[in-house]
Amino acid sequence: MYTLAVCAEMVYRDLPIEERARRIHEAGFQVEIWDWTRHDLDALAQTPAEFSSMTGYIRGTLTDPDGAAELLRTAEESIKAAEHLGCPRLNLHGTGLDGEGLPVVPVTGEATGEMWITAHRTLTRLAELGESAGVTFTLENLNTAVDHPGVPFARADDVFSLVAAVDRPGLASSSLSAARMARG
Repeated sequence: MYTLAVCAEMVYRDLPIEERARRIHEAGFQVEIWDWTRHDLDALAQTPAEFSSMTGYIRGTLTDPDGAAELLRTAEESIKAAEHLGCPRLNLHGTGLDGEGLPVVPVTGEATGEMWITAHRTLTRLAELGESAGVTFTLENLNTAVDHPGVPFARADDVFSLVAAVDRPGLASSSLSAARMARG
């Protein structure tokens, strides 16, 4: 049996987010949300919806120390929001995204060795935060060819390599997390 989720940001777009969550739940799916800071969490928590995943940070990046500090700080805020909704998975990307889905700090070319090391350190700390809070951070690769050019660690191999290098239960790739969730 598969547990499927529908992203409330992408369906019933003419309705308030709470109504979208309610309708997704009534259709038999779990609910995913993106930028939780734009939504009334109390209203969402009052719906019968089961939340599958949401964005795990507000700002920051995995690839530089200052951006990593901001990512970790805002991840703690996301954990509190996830606890409020009973959401077990918090989604990450290599960098923050603007309102158009473009990276706030774009990368040209391949990620450098220093970027990989910083990402590993940051993801290890995120995994520790997740384990302490009982949530899993999931690292997602984004499509750089179509709609997210310049996002670091955008290839599935990059994500799998980082997650394997961290090797902690508080961190998974979004693909592996989806496969595990589907198996029940």
